[in-house]
Amino acid sequence: MMDRDESGTVALPKKSAEADKSDAAPVDGKGKGVTCGSTDARGASNTPRPSSFNTCIDYLKMRFDWMYMKGNEEFRDLFRILLIDEDKYIVKPGSNGYEVMMVFDEGLVLQIGGETTKNALGNNTTLLEMQGKACRLFEERICNTFPFDAEDDLQLSAVRNGWLKLLEKLAYMGGHCTRIDLPTDDLTGIAPFDELREKIAERQFTSNMRAFTLDDQLPKSANTTRVRQSKNAGYTATLGTRDTVQLCIYNKLAERLRHGGTLNVSFWIRYEVRYYHANADRAFDGLLNAYEEGKESEFIVGCLSSCISFKEKRDTTGHNMSRVQTWAKWDNFISSVKTQKMSKRTRPEPTVKSNAQWVMKEASKILAILTAVNREKFEEMYHYLVQGGAANLGPEDFIRANNYLDAKKKPKFNDLAEMYAYVMAAPGVSTIMDHDLFELFYGDGARLGSARYLTLPGNPSIDISQDDLDDIDGKKIILR
Repeated sequence: MMDRDESGTVALPKKSAEADKSDAAPVDGKGKGVTCGSTDARGASNTPRPSSFNTCIDYLKMRFDWMYMKGNEEFRDLFRILLIDEDKYIVKPGSNGYEVMMVFDEGLVLQIGGETTKNALGNNTTLLEMQGKACRLFEERICNTFPFDAEDDLQLSAVRNGWLKLLEKLAYMGGHCTRIDLPTDDLTGIAPFDELREKIAERQFTSNMRAFTLDDQLPKSANTTRVRQSKNAGYTATLGTRDTVQLCIYNKLAERLRHGGTLNVSFWIRYEVRYYHANADRAFDGLLNAYEEGKESEFIVGCLSSCISFKEKRDTTGHNMSRVQTWAKWDNFISSVKTQKMSKRTRPEPTVKSNAQWVMKEASKILAILTAVNREKFEEMYHYLVQGGAANLGPEDFIRANNYLDAKKKPKFNDLAEMYAYVMAAPGVSTIMDHDLFELFYGDGARLGSARYLTLPGNPSIDISQDDLDDIDGKKIILR
């Protein structure tokens, strides 16, 4: 097993105590970097580039416009990538409008159900949340897959590939990122905390975020070990709001020491950029592109650079701060990393033809297996699949279908409702579902009429009243 401090930060295993002494990079506040794996203050998923900063993903929240059901192949693949058991979870009441929360690991949850969490088309959604602890535990599980005492570089490469697979899978599943936190850690003291603290207090910086709050409860000397009781160990500066983008600057070292952590670094300031809603979706796309190019660390620091720029002291009070020269120590810290501008990831637009080819490549084998075990009910099974798909049709599907019909010079649909009605009018589609097929496609349990999700195994606390159920005669359930 791997060591972990209270923050969930992973300390990669060492070869020996002597190796610890020789491998550890010094941190003296004079610009010497820390190599990943040589400090338990790491909390990062990639090697710092350059060595003056450290980056990681510290929070990830994704929403899917369709609802998780046990046995779903897409989520099954997602669980494999996360290295967790789909069958092991704790059921709790949902939050933020969701009815049910499934806790798979500390800080790793799925939420489903709820009337207020439906999307614009009225479909139920699923929310995946990975808090900072869950992100670090994900990295730890990857490292624990090695059957031997692997070198740090090998483990770091595996962790990076693990994140890349996870982000690609979430994008493939059509997830919408609603929050992502991308911290940059200064572990060297290139930008000394005392000076940084003074510049923040005197507003010697430029930022496109107007909202600003400062919680500075530290004694005048920031070097003292006496830290007052507050949320982030006595010092937090926050710019921006939770509606768009937020930058939180705090003394991570003091926070860890306050909670009894054991660290071998003498300096640790965290600059955490938090993206919300549409900005989070754009940041997710940009980060995925950066991972694919091997430049994720530069991307994260670029996000920080786009949020704030610390300046030298003005020689006269009349100068606009934007015209003042950048603080040399700040410029040295971020190493002139390119400022990031968030933009949506360019993905090829799906077409009817590409959809058909995807079905042939990804789903044909599954359909063959289903046919093998339900040959006598093949037509009936196909009708249920079509009906289930019709319930999830959206505007983009309407456009896709009309583009295909137009290319073939066939009559087009007037609107989405007409397209839905046309599908539902296909022979045999509006039928009563056979009990065995219902159990096969939807799993055990009954479907709620309001939230339309299944009861979760081992969760007797969910009350399914008769009014909530579709018509049930013990054998068949009418699909609506």
